[in-house]
Amino acid sequence: MPEWSPAEQAWIIDSYAHLMTTRYITVAALTWYFLDCIATLREEIQLVWTSRWTPVTVLYIVNRYTVFPTVMFIFYFNVVEVHPTTFTYVHALFHDCITVVLTQSSDVRNLKGILGVAFGTFTVLTVITILQLRLHAIYGRGPRIMIVLTTLSVMTAITMITLSVMELVRDSVTVVAGTPFCMVSIPQYSYAFWIPPMILDSIFLLLVCLKSYEHYRSLPQHTWRGTRLMNVLVRDSVFYFLTEFSIFLFNVLIWSSTLVWHSAGADLLQLGSVWATIFPPAVAARLVLNIRREFARSTSEGTSDTWGESGEIVFELAVRSEKSSTVGPSSEGSTAVDPMSWREHYRVPSTDRAIVIEAGSHGGRNPNILL
Repeated sequence: MPEWSPAEQAWIIDSYAHLMTTRYITVAALTWYFLDCIATLREEIQLVWTSRWTPVTVLYIVNRYTVFPTVMFIFYFNVVEVHPTTFTYVHALFHDCITVVLTQSSDVRNLKGILGVAFGTFTVLTVITILQLRLHAIYGRGPRIMIVLTTLSVMTAITMITLSVMELVRDSVTVVAGTPFCMVSIPQYSYAFWIPPMILDSIFLLLVCLKSYEHYRSLPQHTWRGTRLMNVLVRDSVFYFLTEFSIFLFNVLIWSSTLVWHSAGADLLQLGSVWATIFPPAVAARLVLNIRREFARSTSEGTSDTWGESGEIVFELAVRSEKSSTVGPSSEGSTAVDPMSWREHYRVPSTDRAIVIEAGSHGGRNPNILL
């Protein structure tokens, strides 16, 4: 057993404490994720599995259940692997890849990195696609907004993948002699990995807030079902983007403190990364379930007058214009709108916009909303 200086002993104690903290945080995050899956399972069966399948249904299933390999990946490398005894036992099945406890060959470390990048990228792209569809619907399903959203999302994904690969190529691990610990060297710029999704979330949030402001200024009253659906869309979107921004900001602070200012150990990098991995898919599933629940509740109340002839829900945005700013019957001077019959009398000015959300058949029990 080598002799360690007091500074080395203090470093080892701190590293072990950070290691255990990471394990606790990981277990807490994964427990929250599985409890959320169990809590929403009943609604998922009612609102997703028994509904007519649409592209969003497929996205929901992919987002919901392809996360489990990622969760197992996180659990194994953050909880199981970091315990020396368990680590040695589990890896006995792959003894040709193991040399020293908590020390892997470069091939094994590269495999871990590749799997992490692959699972993480797939999860991010699935969640981003769901968010794009929400914004696309809020903005009237116009082609221009979809081009803008797709371009931003692709740029974000490419930037994150590039930074991940650069980090994977340049990081290194040095074993501390006589201990089950290792010193990790990661490029300083790695903290920038979290900045692109922060920027994307900020842009998405700004777009949602702008459309929400336009919506509330334009509608003559706020009791229509379309407005309630819009409220759910905006409420969930704002909550999601603000929470995601906070998680990414936390990771930027932790990673920059570790890599740039060296005020924290590299073994703390996983504190926020775990939540950044499992939180977006869980909340994206909630976004889909919430809008479908609201639609099902509205349908059960008998407010089906807001249906279009093709079985679509229409959010009418009576955008104020110089030509026309009245909503209601076509007779002059009339501005009153009956929320139960507005669809029959509504006259859409040429400058107005409509948000159309794909739904199931008229009066059907199983909503199939695009979101």
